[in-house]
Amino acid sequence: MFRGDSNFEIEKSNKPADVSAQLEQRIREARETKVETLGDGSYQKHVTDKTGRDVTMRVEGNDPKSIERATNENRLNSAHQIRLRASDTQVAESPPAYKGKGEFGRMNLTLEIDRDQNGIETGRRVRLNDVFVNPGDRNRGVGSAFANEAENIARQHNAKEIYGTLSYESSEEQATREFYRRNGYDFRSAGQGEEIFKRLDENAGDSLRRQLRR
Repeated sequence: MFRGDSNFEIEKSNKPADVSAQLEQRIREARETKVETLGDGSYQKHVTDKTGRDVTMRVEGNDPKSIERATNENRLNSAHQIRLRASDTQVAESPPAYKGKGEFGRMNLTLEIDRDQNGIETGRRVRLNDVFVNPGDRNRGVGSAFANEAENIARQHNAKEIYGTLSYESSEEQATREFYRRNGYDFRSAGQGEEIFKRLDENAGDSLRRQLRR
């Protein structure tokens, strides 16, 4: 499922103060990020990768109308697709313009909404379907930006967890697992395979203790 960035801003630490400082830095950076809403209901924001390159991250399917339709569906289980795309801003904005120009990374999510027989909502999760960053653009923080945005989206919709199937090329197993660990994910058995998951309904103290155990 993941083929991309194996680095993440929050480094492993045995000191709660260090972890807290890094979390606060991420919060400040998130607040400073400007979001631009586009006419089709999608939105985009600009982030800077580790080389100083300006990256445009576009998010489709997370607009209020689309989410409202999914929320109001009369079915036991709803599955709504949300798409993230990363592009080199300078390349994307240079003429001639066309869709997908400068794109080098993607993430696809599914917002899952469960209901009981009476139509009462019982829970929400976000499934991480796939992540990909072009080989030449890896290890620059783009995978980390995707991970941050996925968590923002999941929390926005009160999802209890993010989860997905763990898959990788044989040569990338160690880097893939380390990427998810640094993002706060755990691993669990799922059928004959394995899943990654991150609980979002735990309190801050539980989350911090879990990070320090790594």
